[in-house]
Amino acid sequence: MMLTTTNFYILFVLTLFSSLSVIISLSINAYALEFDTISPINLIKEDGTIYKIEPTFIVEEGYKVFNNTNVQENKVVLTKGEPIKISYESPCGFADEMKGLLLKGTIDQSISTFSTNTSPLQTIKLSGDQIEFYQNSSPQEKSIEIANIPTNVSTDIEIEDIFPNRAGEVNYKIVLVLNCDEEVVYYTANAEIV
Repeated sequence: MMLTTTNFYILFVLTLFSSLSVIISLSINAYALEFDTISPINLIKEDGTIYKIEPTFIVEEGYKVFNNTNVQENKVVLTKGEPIKISYESPCGFADEMKGLLLKGTIDQSISTFSTNTSPLQTIKLSGDQIEFYQNSSPQEKSIEIANIPTNVSTDIEIEDIFPNRAGEVNYKIVLVLNCDEEVVYYTANAEIV
């Protein structure tokens, strides 16, 4: 059987569309599974207590945010001035940068557009007071490093003395940001600084 030009064109178009649909479906499924392949970052206290902080958000190339809806809302309890170890395994090999923040505020998904003809740009916006407690401009693929919780962190002790029902309330969020080439991974957890 000979293929005519029309049959060849139809076969080419069908092959192209089927290949594109497979690629699109694989890319959609890849991000559904990607959180499962990223190791948590561990914060290790001097007394041996380990807090696992799961990846919460992935920002892909500054235009799409993926949210890990399976993250457990665990609370990390740290003390002002306390040295901690940060144990991590980078999901992207040698990352560009890694930093750790104490955030007294909110973590929001920010959506903006340049015009009605462009698709929306999504990113993560940190609102409120931010205190950096760790920064590494050339993180390894896998490492355990030392950081210190700052001593100038407000713990709201005076408010707890006035309002005892607020004792043990979460007053910060831990935000660890791992900056890869095309993705930024945010690891977040509720925190209480005492």
